Amino acid sequence: ENLAFTAASITQHTDNPYRDPVPGVQLLHCLRQAPGSGGETLLVDGFAAAERLRAACPDAFEMLARLPRAYRYVDAERCTDLRTDSFPVLEVDGPGGAVRR
Repeated sequence: ENLAFTAASITQHTDNPYRDPVPGVQLLHCLRQAPGSGGETLLVDGFAAAERLRAACPDAFEMLARLPRAYRYVDAERCTDLRTDSFPVLEVDGPGGAVRR
């Protein structure tokens, strides 16, 4: 079940890694606020998180920048099967280079 279509709380995640190309920027908006409390959005700076990982645990950073991983989303009720070719979680500009995505 896609949690985006429920009232469940969603933790930090990467949206749509199974799409090609992966969305670079997504804009979220609210047309009408539901009554009551909740609905807070927590945003994470993925580039800063990657740099913190590189400093704290270089082996883990290197693994995420080197080993490919495939992504897939299946919704049988909607006859949807989205997948990408394998690619590393982190894309880096060469050894020791800046995190690109």
